[in-house]
Amino acid sequence: MEKAKAADAIEIEITASSRRGVLGAVVLVFPKHLLAEFASGFAPTEYDMLTISGLTAVVVISTASVVLP
Repeated sequence: MEKAKAADAIEIEITASSRRGVLGAVVLVFPKHLLAEFASGFAPTEYDMLTISGLTAVVVISTASVVLP
């Protein structure tokens, strides 16, 4: 009985994860031309600031605990 519940939970999670991945890809495909035009106007200093901001965001997100006890 418990194995059946676990298998059902895993199946639901795999299906939901797959759907979210496809939806995320579709959402990113549509505005790609607008993002490309916007990014083509960047100067080297703006690329540097974008890189620093991205790295800072990764550090902040990875050090924060998402699930608190």
